[in-house]
Amino acid sequence: MSLPPAHPDPDRRRQLGHDVKTYLAVVTMGLDLLPALRDDPVQFDAMLAEIRREGIAPLREAVAELAQGAAA
Repeated sequence: MSLPPAHPDPDRRRQLGHDVKTYLAVVTMGLDLLPALRDDPVQFDAMLAEIRREGIAPLREAVAELAQGAAA
């Protein structure tokens, strides 16, 4: 006999929702800056790496955690 899945903690869901908005803001602001950096490949690549590291990667983790909580 297995235990039923635990319900996601509402406070954690709320925090994840806030985190998703924060990570989306990082991605949005970074994408807005990319056209201005088009002529500087070093800064362009640095900004793209920052978007991936500080926006996209944690966003994926937060969404995955939210999806797991929704499946529970």
